[in-house]
Amino acid sequence: MFRHLILKVFFYFFSFCINRSSDSDVDFQKVAESIIGKVERTALIVDNVNLEDTFGDYCNECGNTFDLCHSDIMDLRPTSRFSEKIPEETWAEFVSDTYPEYEISGEWEKLIQNTFQPRDSLEEWVRVWRGLYENRSNGDLVIKDVIYNILAPYIKVFEEPYNILNSGDLRENQYNAQFVSPIIGSTLKAICSIDWRILEVPVESSKDRRNTNLNPIVDKVLEAKCADGLARLWSSHEEVFLYEQTGPPDFDDVTQLCIHDYKLVRTMRDVLNQRIILHLKDGISDHKDFASFGAFGHRTEVSLFWLTIHQKSYCLREYGTFKIPTVWQDLPVLSEAIMICLKFFTFMKENIKVRRSACVEQKQRLLTKRKVHTIKQNQPTPTRPKKQKNSR
Repeated sequence: MFRHLILKVFFYFFSFCINRSSDSDVDFQKVAESIIGKVERTALIVDNVNLEDTFGDYCNECGNTFDLCHSDIMDLRPTSRFSEKIPEETWAEFVSDTYPEYEISGEWEKLIQNTFQPRDSLEEWVRVWRGLYENRSNGDLVIKDVIYNILAPYIKVFEEPYNILNSGDLRENQYNAQFVSPIIGSTLKAICSIDWRILEVPVESSKDRRNTNLNPIVDKVLEAKCADGLARLWSSHEEVFLYEQTGPPDFDDVTQLCIHDYKLVRTMRDVLNQRIILHLKDGISDHKDFASFGAFGHRTEVSLFWLTIHQKSYCLREYGTFKIPTVWQDLPVLSEAIMICLKFFTFMKENIKVRRSACVEQKQRLLTKRKVHTIKQNQPTPTRPKKQKNSR
C-alpha cells in the first residue's frame, strides 16, 4: 500500500512538477530526492546497517497483525520490538544523529527552574504562584502566563480537602481537560499560533483513508476518528499534532493501552499523508522533512513523538516524556514538563512553517487534482479477533 502511494506521487511529480526539456538521469535523481528526501534516506543507514532492510526482514518474520510494521511504520521508540532487533550501539548512534536539538530562551529557562524549586509547604507554592506577576517585565510575560495557567488547576485541587488526582473518582475527559491539556495547550500557544482543541475532536485526515474506494451514494460513509487533542493551522486547517489519553491516573488496562497507542500512531500516519497531499495540491514539491507530531498519555506520564516518511517506510521516534504531579510535593516535575514541551513545539514550529510555491496555473492544478485523487490510501485497521484464554 505504502509503495503504491510513493510510486503514484513520484510519477505525479515527474510528469507535472518538472517542466524541463531534458530527461537526464540528473533530473530523475532530483525528482526522486524531492519525494523521498535525500537527507532522510541517508539518515537511515547507520554503521553500514540499512535500517530499512532490517525493517523489511522484521516485517516478514512478524506474525502479529497489529504490529505497526504491517502499517509500514518503523517503530524506533526505545521499548519497541523492532528496536530490539537493532544493535544497541547502532540504535544509540541513530538517535544521536537524528535527535532534534532545540533550546529555549535562557531567561525563560531560569524563570521556570526558579519557580519550580522544591518547597516546604503548599502555602509557599501558592505565594510563588500568586507572586508571578509582581515584576511585570514585558520580556517574560509569555512564560509567566504559561507557568500561571499550568499551576492554577494543581494549586486549586491541592488546596481542597479531597485530592481528586488520587481519589480513583477522576475520569479520562476531566483528567485531560483539567490537568494534561493546560500543559500541552499553554506551551503550544507560547510557541505557535495554532488552533488547539480537546475532547473527542474529529481528525479529518483519517476520514479520507477510512472511506477509500467507497461509493458514497450506496455505501455508508465512515466518520473521522476522534482524538483527545488536535492542533491544526488556523488558515488552512492542516492537521499537525495529535494527543491521545488512555484514561485517568489509576487506569491500568493493558489492552486499552496498546489499542490507544496503535490508534495514535496510525492516525499520525494519516495526518502526515494528508500534509503531503495538501502541499502537492498547492504545487509544493519540497516535503522531504515533513513530519506529523503526537503525544500519548498513560496514567501520569506523557510521551512526545514525531513521524516522518522515508524511502520504504514511515519512521516513528520518541522525543521525550514528562510526568503529571498527583500531590503538591511533586510539583517540581512541572519544570521538566514545561521545558520539554517548549522545545518540542519549537521543533514542530520549524516543521510546519508555511511553504509557498510559485504561482501554479489552473490547468496544472486540474492535473494535480486528478493525480492526487488516484493516490491509494493506506490499508484499513485490521479486525480485532476475540481474546483467547491463557492456560497459565
